Amino acid sequence: MATAVECYVNEYGVTKQEAFDEFNKQVANAWKDINGECLNSNAVPMAVLERVMNLAKVINLLYKDEDQYTHSATKL
Repeated sequence: MATAVECYVNEYGVTKQEAFDEFNKQVANAWKDINGECLNSNAVPMAVLERVMNLAKVINLLYKDEDQYTHSATKL
């Protein structure tokens, strides 16, 4: 099964490190968007936004450095 990094490397012809760097940039931008929406949103109740933030935090924790969900016996 191909990983997102492998797919990105094959599609754009970059190194694995460049793919990791790009994904880290995308994650940083996504956090900026999420935080901005949480601070400035009146359309969605804060209780709902808190649940979305908590889910995003857990996903970030599980996949930040390595796939801890797939390899749950190591650290998770």
